[in-house]
Amino acid sequence: MHLPFDNSLPIIDRKQKASIMKSKVFIVEPTPLNLSDTERYGTPTLLSSRKFNPFKAKENIDEIKSMLDSEDYDPDRDFICLTATSISLVSFILAARSFGSIMRVLIFDAKKLSYVERVL
Repeated sequence: MHLPFDNSLPIIDRKQKASIMKSKVFIVEPTPLNLSDTERYGTPTLLSSRKFNPFKAKENIDEIKSMLDSEDYDPDRDFICLTATSISLVSFILAARSFGSIMRVLIFDAKKLSYVERVL
């Protein structure tokens, strides 16, 4: 059965979709840090329950890409919270860059004692 196309429904582009859907804050690895302040930006989402192996960068990047893809990561809407080891952050940033040209990150501002948004 073929249903006619209903052109009365609005077409939502990617930017509009980003404003409608709730943002996620992706956390790379488990951390003892208090991340409750990140909830101002979206729903905290832990990508991995374990630490990444610093000697397996290629595998880390592939795994992170797969995780972000399965979580519907949208660089126009979602945030990345920078709380992991340096090598994990490099892997994470390289993986996230494959989803778009910008990246919205949250970094901790020690003077304000809160997370602030930066766009890379």
